[in-house]
Amino acid sequence: FALYLLILPTRRRVIFDASPADVRRSRAPRWLKQLVPVTLPEHRVPIAAAPVVYGVLAVTPSVESLENELWTEVRTMIAVTGVLLVTLLGLTHVILLVGLRPVRALADSATRLGHGDLTARMPETKLAEMRPTVRAFNSMAASLEQALHEARTRQTRLESLVEISSELSRMQPLDSLLGRIAEACGRLVKTDWVGFRLVDGDELVVAGTLEGGTEMPVRRRLKIGESLAGQVAATGRPLLLRDPASHPSMLPEHAQAMRRLGYHGMLTVPARVGDRVVGVLSFLTRREEGFSTEDLAIATAFASHAAVALENSRLLHESRRAYDELAQTQGQLEQAQKMDAIGRLAGGVAHDFNNLLTVILGRTDILLTQIKTEDPLRRGIALIQRTAGRAAELTKQLLAFSRKQVLEAVVLDLGVVTTDMKEMLARLIGEDIALVTNLAATLGHVKADRGQIEQVVMNLAINARDAMPQGGQLVVETANADLDDEYVRRNVG
Repeated sequence: FALYLLILPTRRRVIFDASPADVRRSRAPRWLKQLVPVTLPEHRVPIAAAPVVYGVLAVTPSVESLENELWTEVRTMIAVTGVLLVTLLGLTHVILLVGLRPVRALADSATRLGHGDLTARMPETKLAEMRPTVRAFNSMAASLEQALHEARTRQTRLESLVEISSELSRMQPLDSLLGRIAEACGRLVKTDWVGFRLVDGDELVVAGTLEGGTEMPVRRRLKIGESLAGQVAATGRPLLLRDPASHPSMLPEHAQAMRRLGYHGMLTVPARVGDRVVGVLSFLTRREEGFSTEDLAIATAFASHAAVALENSRLLHESRRAYDELAQTQGQLEQAQKMDAIGRLAGGVAHDFNNLLTVILGRTDILLTQIKTEDPLRRGIALIQRTAGRAAELTKQLLAFSRKQVLEAVVLDLGVVTTDMKEMLARLIGEDIALVTNLAATLGHVKADRGQIEQVVMNLAINARDAMPQGGQLVVETANADLDDEYVRRNVG
């Protein structure tokens, strides 16, 4: 403090200074001074005896001392806080080691699971609070693993289905197609026995089977509606069974064989083209769980592809048969056109030649009436007449062949007609085919156009010649026949 003596009202002078000489300097750091600035006002006490003021006692506290005391307290607080922090960190470390170990394991397992390792599982923990979390995580991981396995299995089956469908879509014969269908069924649906039946009218006919070393009895034909396969064909709906041997619609011999061979599941699906059932696929397995709904979906999808492949094979077979028939018909048409052209040409030539023969026959008739019987020329003219008559008969046959002769029904002896045609038939069929005639002695007569009869015989001879390109024997036989009702029934058309 300091004591001032007032001489004048505006002037002061220190008459005594009691400030300690060894005041310590402040050791507080600058940041503390800036953070907590210390400012102390000066306290003044007047010394007076009214009305006279003799002086003022001024007391100024030491800022350095206060800053030193503040710094001492701050250091104490820092030290205490440091100890508390160290203690807290120690406790936290213990808690992390003991209490958060399951959390770390959960994080590691979740990381592995996120990277695709679905086998990641958390070990059991002693902390009751973490047990539900551990069990929930392990259950979730197991579910994901099972779902992924099923998805991969489904993807593999779908890829196989696409591949098999591509194979079946190629045009191929029915026999090889049925074998591929049975083999493909065994690959798609893990089964021990496959049977494939085709619809044939009102029956189901076995088209193929694929057996894994078993001897399952198979009835070759089933009525639609009979047994389980027949019911599927009748309703068009698939059938999935556990313990098929106990089903009331199962045939007794099939039920006994299933029990003996240890089959636990049966799957039967229809093969449909639109609304029409064209076949039935049947599967048997020894697996205890039988077939699943996924097996049913795959089998149904495959049956649809198999039905389309069967329909394509049927259309291919029919188109080939139609093509063969068309080619044969076209050949026959070309042959008929050739024969028609030959007939037209022969008819024109025969017509002109017949006019010439008419003149020759007319002239010979006139000459024979004018020449006497004993004339030596008569014999030659008669020979000319007979020869011209034979030529006229040949002309008639050519006209009949060309269908330019007018029909004239007369009573005929077929034996005589055959004999007259023998020489022409021999030239018609060629030298490689021997012509044999067996004529009945007591043959009855018929009323018909001779040219038409000869045309029929020539057509039969030509067909026989075409059927024997390497040569052979052609037998022309005449006989009496009674065509009663029984004969007509046995020889339709």
